[in-house]
Amino acid sequence: MKKLISILFIFIVSTAFSAQRQFAQIAGDLNSPDSKVKIKAIGDLSRLGTDESQNALIKQVNVENNDYMKIQLIEALTVYRSTGSLEAVLSLINDPNPYVRQAVAVNLVYFPASERIAAELDKAISNDTNEDVKRGALNTLSVYVSTSAVHTIDKTLSNTKGDKRTRRHAAYVLGKINTKEAKDALNKHKNDGDVDVKSAVNKALNAK
Repeated sequence: MKKLISILFIFIVSTAFSAQRQFAQIAGDLNSPDSKVKIKAIGDLSRLGTDESQNALIKQVNVENNDYMKIQLIEALTVYRSTGSLEAVLSLINDPNPYVRQAVAVNLVYFPASERIAAELDKAISNDTNEDVKRGALNTLSVYVSTSAVHTIDKTLSNTKGDKRTRRHAAYVLGKINTKEAKDALNKHKNDGDVDVKSAVNKALNAK
């Protein structure tokens, strides 16, 4: 019996040491100059799902300069859905690169809904200069079936000087929300001066 316990103890210690060594190797690959190695390391750390691997990804967000790698890190951190991973993702919402900002806006949908996220999405929709970022934020905001979400989306639809495609998208998102408040907002724009926006509004109102 004692021999069996000793063997089991050795096995557990050996397995833990092996796992630690594996993590150290993967985390070290985050500094590789080879982009394929780095991308694999980000994916492996995401799949590990441990606090240690999450912290390694968060640390990398703080030092990463490559825009494509930033996007990979954003996607990897959505697996954790934690406050720490959320803050790391949100730290990139004002990144100079619009593709990075768009990745943030789109991937926030994977985190538990919160006022913090809703406020950041509102700011992105109101202030970002890139229309793809705005549309990504509108999509994510559609999961917030709330008065404030409808108000933010309606603001975009009401902006007659705004991008036509983004206004049409705002109508589509209100149709997705499909609450009384969302329908009331759409009804205000049934006779919009822009024929394409008007069409999008009426289509959203008739959506099931």
